[in-house]
Amino acid sequence: MKANQVNSNLMRILQDNKNSDSGMSMDFRYIKIVNGFRHLVPISVYDNIAPLIELTTRIGETGIYTSHPLIGYSLTSGTTGVPRYIPCTQKHIEDFQREFLSIIEKGRTMLLLESLPKDTKFVDNVYLDSISGILLQSLKKKMKWHNIVNPEPLVYISEHMDSEYLRAFFALRDATIIQIFSPFSWGVVNFFDCIRKNWDKLLDDIRKGSIDPSVKLPEELGNELKKYIKPAPERAENLKALYHDGFFAGAWVEKVWPDMKRIIAGGGGSFSIYSRRMQRNLGKIVHNYGLYASSEGVIGCAVKDGTDLYRIADSSLFLEFIPVNENSDVSLLADELEPGKYYRVIVTNNAGLYRYNIGDVIKVIDMKDGIPYFKIAYRKEASVLIEDVVITEENIFDAICKMEDKFEILIADYSFGSENNKCKIFLEPEAYDSNIQKLNNIPLEEIAKFMKGVLLKDQAETDCEVYISQEQTQLLYRDLRRYREITALDQIKPVHVLDNPVKEKFFTRMVEG
Repeated sequence: MKANQVNSNLMRILQDNKNSDSGMSMDFRYIKIVNGFRHLVPISVYDNIAPLIELTTRIGETGIYTSHPLIGYSLTSGTTGVPRYIPCTQKHIEDFQREFLSIIEKGRTMLLLESLPKDTKFVDNVYLDSISGILLQSLKKKMKWHNIVNPEPLVYISEHMDSEYLRAFFALRDATIIQIFSPFSWGVVNFFDCIRKNWDKLLDDIRKGSIDPSVKLPEELGNELKKYIKPAPERAENLKALYHDGFFAGAWVEKVWPDMKRIIAGGGGSFSIYSRRMQRNLGKIVHNYGLYASSEGVIGCAVKDGTDLYRIADSSLFLEFIPVNENSDVSLLADELEPGKYYRVIVTNNAGLYRYNIGDVIKVIDMKDGIPYFKIAYRKEASVLIEDVVITEENIFDAICKMEDKFEILIADYSFGSENNKCKIFLEPEAYDSNIQKLNNIPLEEIAKFMKGVLLKDQAETDCEVYISQEQTQLLYRDLRRYREITALDQIKPVHVLDNPVKEKFFTRMVEG
């Protein structure tokens, strides 16, 4: 344990915030080494900082947890559905700016992210947005629009709306796209689904240079978009000529965008199922796992195209890691981690989060020159306990992959929970006729028995039950959450663990009879 180590990022954060209320109460000015920081500052979670954020948002107090002016609150709910406001400062957002600008420098880019309308302003004169929106707002004067497919009004939207159809329209119309950038692979899969479901209507609109009246388009936005919407009959005919039965079941993306090189999207952990599903449609186009980032900061960068392996990012954060399933809460630094082990991620940043447990668990795969190479495993709360066996999203995804290979069926999504010492798994199959027919010929008891063997191994007293959900069950639940939480489409994370009666009731109702 490098108790006496001096970390430059940590010292800079402490020096910057030593005069904040938190900095004075925890004696930041006297901390000179990492061990002093560990000793004086406890591990925190959102419930610890929520009262402080309440003081700033409702009363207007400043300088409580950071000395920096706030430029926004990032609205996030993780997988819990409970809104959280994460403070952001200019210094905090600089890591995001650097990485984002380096991505769009690579060529013509379709963005699957947007800024929320500025309709929630707190008494401290700071707006609520998603972390993507705060990033985009901070770059409004620096954006290189010649590299962006999305029209500016569709990036900085002024009213809450469903922008998926409009995104699909502008993307399909443009044959020169080099890459798609999305915070998560789930957003890419849903984008592809929107194109599949609206193919004929989209081609008709591209041909005419119009937006179908069935698309709910705010009047102001419609007027702003008129100059961007022009007839493209040749493009529409070229796309029409590509279509055939089974088109969307194969590698159709490289046919629609022949210049496409990569999809950049976070795809590990909760999003692994969508990355696997997305890859079926890409052909030779590569998936770059992009950034391992959250509202709290940029934590990792993809090692290279085509792998879910990350390395620690060169960012302004101070990171600690607590071993999972060990009888110790003592944190480790990045160069002290061991391959094959799991760790909880603890973040300290410039925006007022100190030793903050973000809830993610990573698995270290390799160490090179003191730098960990790791995969995102799961979120701490995204697990269930059956008997003495902890089942995580990582375990379920592994079982689904093995089940797909054995039975030659394709799964689009899933959720799981526990009841009476049983693992209940809800599988949403890919909605292709041939896939559904294969699934209908396999007894669910046989699938359940196989998945139990993968998940529970020799736990003979426990059991698995498998249910088949209707098409786009998870997508419907996402849309319900989006309007309930009033958050950005690209920031909602999937709900895989049914950890309360409301979630379980919804997914149970969506089971096919």
